[in-house]
Amino acid sequence: MSKLYNINIERAILSSFVFDPQLFEKYGPQLKPDHFFHPFHQSLFEAIVYLFENDKPIDEEFLKDYLEKHNRFNEIEFLEVLAANPLSNLVVYIEELKEKARKRKLFYEVKSILQAAEIEDKSSYEIKSNLISFIEEYDNKTLNETRIINIHKVNEIEEKEPEFWLKSWLPIPKNAITFISARGGSGKSFLLLQILIRFCMENPNLKAFGWLSEDTVGISKSRMNKIVNKIISLKNPEKIFDRISIAGTDTMPIYIAETNNAGVLKVSEYFYQMKKELSEFDLIIFDPLIAFYGGEENSNTNARYFMNLLNTWAIKENKTIVLSHHSRKEDNKVRGAGAFVDAVRLHYELKNIDKKSKNPDTFKTIFVEKDNWGVKIILGGDKVERQIFPQSAKNTTNRKEGIGKTTLYDDF
Repeated sequence: MSKLYNINIERAILSSFVFDPQLFEKYGPQLKPDHFFHPFHQSLFEAIVYLFENDKPIDEEFLKDYLEKHNRFNEIEFLEVLAANPLSNLVVYIEELKEKARKRKLFYEVKSILQAAEIEDKSSYEIKSNLISFIEEYDNKTLNETRIINIHKVNEIEEKEPEFWLKSWLPIPKNAITFISARGGSGKSFLLLQILIRFCMENPNLKAFGWLSEDTVGISKSRMNKIVNKIISLKNPEKIFDRISIAGTDTMPIYIAETNNAGVLKVSEYFYQMKKELSEFDLIIFDPLIAFYGGEENSNTNARYFMNLLNTWAIKENKTIVLSHHSRKEDNKVRGAGAFVDAVRLHYELKNIDKKSKNPDTFKTIFVEKDNWGVKIILGGDKVERQIFPQSAKNTTNRKEGIGKTTLYDDF
């Protein structure tokens, strides 16, 4: 029976409405009392609706007063709701709440029909007829709530052009996935860090997160300082760094999707927790992709499922996602299944610059390998040269132990 309800989710949703009434204004109209299984939760939701519709504060005292007047107050259950952790993004949890309510409705109605058939000794045809009649009626009543396709009439759609972050430097599509591939040691990490910094410079009210799973956070911080000092010449980076967060080798990467015991790729049990912890960030970078992907790298089916999860997250929760991936050394082609690239709107490939160009040791060429949203028009071509490294490795006296050439960065 527990699969037909989740008391913890019910408490968390109600707690969110109490602690942030604006969330109720946004999500409350999507819910009805019978979406909640627990009788007290139904009563509490009705109380919240009443207070909201009558322009009264949705707080503990007013809720308690309403419930006591209707003889439905339960102090223990009320405290359990208040003690639940509020949710910052309710979309997934509300959908699960509604889905469990639909399952309860189907379960109880079908059970009732079958029990009546047993008592009244109805024929198999009559039982089947009653079941079909119920299902058709149920479908008609819940069609709008249970639609799996959002159908839009073209003449009712508001026209909208693609939008980009960092349009004047390296365009990144908003609320979509950008794919950046490169061979090992080509400066990928420096490029990703520069994207984080420039994003927060361009957007003073937004936040960015980079999960750079191959480096320690200390190394990433050192590289960021070099970028702001040597490339961007940012005098006071503290305000920018305050809106950038990173994770590194001190945190084990979380599989967004992984194969279960039957060998089928499914969404990871940690995915929703990860989304909750990253809810405050507008730009999210995963480096490299393979560290967060628990499927077969060459399977298009697995890759498509994984990318669909990220695309849905980006669209529904207004996230801009950047994925980095390794290229094959022999031909610079993206490693693994083609479905990784097929699922994104934009794919950049980081390559060495022409040695005849200026500063070939600090600059790289970024090629537009796939462009669905007109980035080539913005850039004026299919490639652009950008400074990636803060200074040439030739200008330093630091030498890697055991290597007979001068170098400064691990990426060289």
